[in-house]
Order: sequence, then structure tokens, then C-alpha cells
Amino acid sequence: MKQLTKKILIALLFAGSTAYADVPVSHTNVKADTSLNTMLQSYEKVILSGDTIKALDFTYPKVFTTTPKKQLIQMLKQQESSGAPKPKITAIKQTPVLPVKKYSKGSFTLVNYEMDMQMNFAQPGKEEMMEKMLKDPKELASFQNMMKNMFAATLGKDATIEFEKGSFLANVHQKSNYIAINEENKGYKIVELSAPTAAMLDKMLPKEIFDTYKTQIDALKIEAENKMKALMSAMGGQ
Repeated sequence: MKQLTKKILIALLFAGSTAYADVPVSHTNVKADTSLNTMLQSYEKVILSGDTIKALDFTYPKVFTTTPKKQLIQMLKQQESSGAPKPKITAIKQTPVLPVKKYSKGSFTLVNYEMDMQMNFAQPGKEEMMEKMLKDPKELASFQNMMKNMFAATLGKDATIEFEKGSFLANVHQKSNYIAINEENKGYKIVELSAPTAAMLDKMLPKEIFDTYKTQIDALKIEAENKMKALMSAMGGQ
């Protein structure tokens, strides 16, 4: 199980580190801002289709100053070809904070979201190990509990994960938020406002926007440190 656990851990860490480029949104009628509503509808279609590479087109450009877009695309392709678990979004609910705020180069707002997704932890090439685990309730329960601990440490206290009975299929519910920015009237782009991105937001966000959310960002930095400690603890002995 050691190799399997390491592969899953890498998948979870990768998901967290690139969350800002893969945030789900849903169709919401934002009458106060046509441009925002257009972005929400278009991005929803891409996310629900599972096209994570296309989703990068909706990312705020300054995000790529920390990790170039080409590098992110390469990472996504490697992740998809590795056989590591990939979540499938099944339901989305998001709520933009209105009215939108203005800053020197345009407008911005916070969008709160919730999402449900499914993740199959059965690994290609590990069929014999998987089958053996399914026949051993204690071993399966141990594996499932370990995955729950990893998710709690990676996605935060508001995330829940429940496995379907006697299987590797997990249902995950997550709550988070992101900042939607319309700079120079070029259309809204997004930046995840979460623990994995907190340390980089001063490089990604315009100062006016960063200062607006500084208190929240500082709290997220502390949360990120605690998550890493919790994740290492969850991995103890694996």
C-alpha cells in the first residue's frame, strides 16, 4: 500500500497547489454585471466537461508569474497520465458577493462556492492489491480512513469525504472561495483564495485587491502551515 499511498498523496498535493486554476463555478444570474455572468456560464461548461487544461484560460494572468502556463499544462498532462485519482465534479453551487467592487484598473468581487465531486481511488495496474483489499474489511476501512485524513488536511475543515460501502469510490464535498477580477474590461479572470495559494497572493493580486482581503489571507497562511503539519501527521508511518 506504501507506493499507492505516495501516489495518492502526490495527487492531493498537486490538486491543492493548482486549485487556483481549477475552481468550479455554476450558472448564476448575476444581473448586476453581465461580464461576470458570462464568465460564470462559460467556465461552468468547461469545468463540468472535465477539461482542466481549458480551464486555465479563465485564470488571472498574473497567476502564471509564479508557475508558467506551459508548465502547468505539462503538470496537468503528467497527472492525468500517471493513473493517480482525478476528481469528477458532480454538483456546483456558487454565490458571488454583490455589488462588485471597483479598483483603479477595473472591478472585482469574492465568489463563495461549494462543490460535490467523486474520486475513484482504485489504481490501474494495482488490480491484485485492490481486489485483496476489498476482501479484507479491516484493511479497506484503514485505507479509507487514511484517505479521509489526507483530504481533511489538504482541503480543509469544511471538506468532507465519504466512501461508498465496500468500494474505492469517494464522494467529496468542499467549500471555498475565489476572487473574480475584471481588469481593463478584458473579462473576469479568477484567483483562488485558499490556504494553498495564500503565500503567493501578494505576487498575484493587484495591491488594492490584496489589501482588501489581507486579513483573510493572513489567516489562510496560518491555516496552510497547520494543514501541512496535519498532512505529515496523517502520512506518518506510510
